[in-house]
Amino acid sequence: MHYPEQAVKDSIEDRVIVQFLVQADGSITDIEVIRSLGYPEFDEEAVRVISEMPKWVWKRDPGKYAPVRYTVPVNFKLQ
Repeated sequence: MHYPEQAVKDSIEDRVIVQFLVQADGSITDIEVIRSLGYPEFDEEAVRVISEMPKWVWKRDPGKYAPVRYTVPVNFKLQ
């Protein structure tokens, strides 16, 4: 994860809430920010991180997969 440079200077820590759809094949689509910090750089980075996740693996019976919507926090915390 890349921390926005201006946020480091301003010592901003918080979380962005992102919602997305996991398709039947495990791919992630329809990524959207549902709680922003008001800084586009945080939103863009949260979406980038979610979009680069590998495909999800379902642990159910074959042929019974359906798209599922997830909501997750993406935390930004300075080291």
